[in-house]
Amino acid sequence: MEHAAVRSPTKPEWETSKPGYTAGLWALRRRLTRVELLVATICVIAVVVMLMQLAERLTAGLLVQDTASRFAVIIRHAQGVARDRNAYIRVRIEPAAPDRPGRYVIEEGDTVLERKNFPSGLSASGETTVDPHGVPLAPATFSFRKFGSQVEVEIDAKGLVSIP
Repeated sequence: MEHAAVRSPTKPEWETSKPGYTAGLWALRRRLTRVELLVATICVIAVVVMLMQLAERLTAGLLVQDTASRFAVIIRHAQGVARDRNAYIRVRIEPAAPDRPGRYVIEEGDTVLERKNFPSGLSASGETTVDPHGVPLAPATFSFRKFGSQVEVEIDAKGLVSIP
């Protein structure tokens, strides 16, 4: 005659089984209280927020470099527009305001030719005016910063745009 496993009428099977791995599963089988759920949710949210901030800091250098290189192309485009229109073209950066990010503006006199926003959180500064030959009136430097990363776009007296 085979003996059937004797089960305790008051304890579930997982509590009466062999000690070890399965004996410690009682914590996973019970329901969590509202306070425990709240604490666990707060912990998960805190970890996600910290990871997002870390990712933003780690990618800040790439964002600054990418924005500066794109802006160098925009300055070269403004030089071409100045030559094509035989006009003075002003390229300036408007600093960020509480309701909008920083942006660059390309102007011919009082007419705005182009205005676009930079990525949020990016600090930028600089201004230059390009003559009808595509050469700036004076050498200029445009600075782009975010967290500890900084990149500059320079336009020299001959009109050469570079990122040192």
